[in-house]
Amino acid sequence: LLTPASFARAGREEATTFDERALIEGLFDRESCQGLGFNIGQTVRVAGAVRDRLSSDNWRILNRLSEECVCGADPVDLDEALELVDRAILALVAVGGLEMAHMTRDDGWRFLTLGRHLERLWFVASTLEDVAAQDATDDASVLEWLLELSDSLITYRARHMRHPEWRPVVDLLLLDALNPRSAAFQVAKLAKHV
Repeated sequence: LLTPASFARAGREEATTFDERALIEGLFDRESCQGLGFNIGQTVRVAGAVRDRLSSDNWRILNRLSEECVCGADPVDLDEALELVDRAILALVAVGGLEMAHMTRDDGWRFLTLGRHLERLWFVASTLEDVAAQDATDDASVLEWLLELSDSLITYRARHMRHPEWRPVVDLLLLDALNPRSAAFQVAKLAKHV
């Protein structure tokens, strides 16, 4: 989160309020390609182009999500924002599940799947790069956050039964072909689909 230099002089309470406000505004920015509102709007726009290929359940979930995140008012406080993010995550998981269950396995599905694997590969690689660049590789809480973000914390705990360490985390997220969130898994899936 980037903040202006004058922010450094603000008091702790003002700083927390500023951080929360900036987070909420950034998250629900309908103009920025990093905002939730923008991305959901784009998802619904693209889905509209292939409306005849989507199930009615899928379309209904997308429309409800759009009304809530794009057309609705921005959340007032951090708790409301986090609730809305949780609902958006659940809706998007439902959309993905419906797509896997109902979509005909044609070239469109294949390209959608290729895109998903490419996006996951980029995400894992860029996130690991960011953590390494911040010299946070010895911070167990950062590594735990990284595992949580990569949906690999339970796998790590089951295999290692200790606090996260850089080398096993990298191994799990980059090289482990059995971890469905690892880079190696994504590359194998891409090779299969290509």
